[in-house]
Amino acid sequence: MFKLIVFVSGNGSNLEAIIESCELGILDAKVQLVVSNRHDAYALERAKKHDIRSIVMQYTKDEYHSRAAYDERLADIVNQHKYDLIILAGWMHIMSTAFLSNVKSPVINLHPALPGQFVGMHAIERAFEAAQRGEITKTGSMVHHVTESLDAGKVISTIEIPIRKNETLETLKNKFHYYEKFLLMSSIDKVLSTLPIYIGKVRRIYDAGNNLISIEASDKQSAFDRHICTIPNKGEILTKLSEFWFKLTKHIINNHYISSTGNIMLCTKCTPFKVEVVVRGYITGSTSTSLWTHYNKGERKYCGITFPDGLLKNQKLDNPVVTPTTKSASDKPVSGDDIIAMNLMTADEWSYIKSKALELFNYGQSYAEKHGLILVDTKYEFGKDVDNNILLIDELHTCDSSRYWLKETYDECFKNQREPDSFDKDVIRRYVAERCDPYKDKIPEIPQELIAKTCNVYSTLYNMIVSK
Repeated sequence: MFKLIVFVSGNGSNLEAIIESCELGILDAKVQLVVSNRHDAYALERAKKHDIRSIVMQYTKDEYHSRAAYDERLADIVNQHKYDLIILAGWMHIMSTAFLSNVKSPVINLHPALPGQFVGMHAIERAFEAAQRGEITKTGSMVHHVTESLDAGKVISTIEIPIRKNETLETLKNKFHYYEKFLLMSSIDKVLSTLPIYIGKVRRIYDAGNNLISIEASDKQSAFDRHICTIPNKGEILTKLSEFWFKLTKHIINNHYISSTGNIMLCTKCTPFKVEVVVRGYITGSTSTSLWTHYNKGERKYCGITFPDGLLKNQKLDNPVVTPTTKSASDKPVSGDDIIAMNLMTADEWSYIKSKALELFNYGQSYAEKHGLILVDTKYEFGKDVDNNILLIDELHTCDSSRYWLKETYDECFKNQREPDSFDKDVIRRYVAERCDPYKDKIPEIPQELIAKTCNVYSTLYNMIVSK
């Protein structure tokens, strides 16, 4: 379900129509917040009646030294909420770049005029006057994307409204109120259909209909639960790598992969388990959830597993271990018993998924070794399709979900306490971690040579794995 924020300045009849359309299921959405720039706007009463949170931000020169300062503050407040679309429904304030460049979703506006006609305020009155002068016989309304240029953004939908000879201004306004509700709802629905149903750190997921989704892998590089930088061609490389592994491991467990083009993968729609199933063959890592991070602090029990004293960083474990984490804004290590107690999976589901994760990892390690690589650790995700079958989903054995080391130099590196030659984003992780607290501080700019090196790492790994 999509989350909406509605901006209003007056009566709020269109706000009421949006709320009712959401409640009736006409729109697969919910109004999360109502924003007004007037304390006396009746729309606020409508929001209160439906138990929807509202805020008032009135522009005054005493409080805000400029419109840009007001818009910037408005964007900051809006960004404290989760939302997919902002709708200006009778909002009497021109949005500047200070707002539009800082919000995280499209902004659309309902304007009572056809494109290029009666820009700005009092559009209905001006249309009526033009009709009285015999200049026009019809007017209309439009919903458009908001840009800095007043009422000039890309048009989403329009509707024409005839003006009769005996028309009064009051009857014309009533026509607008009638027509605009249909126009606004259809336009909102049209925009929502183009929005992703999920926006992650490095990918977006779109509903493709017929129980299918398309996963768009971006070139963004994430670490420490944050966006770090952009790696050219990363999205396409990881998509093709997942495609390769999904096809190669289908004998172990069915997966959601159907086809791919560029950085977009078409998949079976599933309901994901809210668990990342992490399998580790070595003790290493630098993030807050890494096994080595906890072990190095003196912890010997991790995800319900007890580890012996004396282990060294990057050392191979006697056997691969499954160390799951919760899947949320901030991942948290948990045990299998925790997963069952938290109702994230049943005992049978966890038993099946754990065994399949180990089988996938062992197969991946064996294959990687034949290609001069060590699959160090990885994370798997699982979900249920419409028929309640458990499928492997998301991505598989990519540089983002897995850690790879070069096999031929590992022993020497470990013996001399050097970091292994890696094929993952650890080179960027280490660069950031050495210069700041990556969970609190501002992320330093990543040098272009480091980005180029990482890009080369991704393509080199792909060629080593996929080569015949």
